[in-house]
Amino acid sequence: MRILHISDLHFVGTEDRIYENLNEMLDSLKNSNADFMVVTGDLTSNGSVDVSSLILAKQWMDQIGIPYLAIPGNHDTGANRWRSERFPNSEYYEDVAYEETNFAKVFQEPAILQREFDECVVIAFSVREHDPDHVLAPLEKFIQDTVKPVLLFGHYPVIETRDEGHLYASGHKDFIPASAVDLKGIIERNPH
Repeated sequence: MRILHISDLHFVGTEDRIYENLNEMLDSLKNSNADFMVVTGDLTSNGSVDVSSLILAKQWMDQIGIPYLAIPGNHDTGANRWRSERFPNSEYYEDVAYEETNFAKVFQEPAILQREFDECVVIAFSVREHDPDHVLAPLEKFIQDTVKPVLLFGHYPVIETRDEGHLYASGHKDFIPASAVDLKGIIERNPH
């Protein structure tokens, strides 16, 4: 079983504004021999305000030809209200139920996605600060209800990362500070 994990594609609106190397990456992913792919957020740079970016990202991923799960990141639905105020054009917080976000409308999937394989269970999830979409309790139940090893995929850091580099520069500690603590507790209570 080969699982391919990609993140932070950052599509913007129209095809002429995508990163140059994304088409090369598309060819390489098509030839990766992966059985499954998980895409963990920031598929766009502005999907919460421009649905065309999400549509383009989904079209691109569909071309790969590998079954996949995709979840949003802070640029796709907004992580919290205070980042939305600071970055309204790129991290706008969609103050609606998850099902009403641009991301959910384009991808037509719930906030928790699960696929079971012979070797493991893959769970990808979208959580925003203070869990307005009520993801954490059902996520823990999914984890508890399986006896197989769980590969858990989200967009935001859960454990402390070093105070340098890209994550530090992006303000990673203020994406989902309270929800990250809750999520870390779920992981610690369910070591499989």
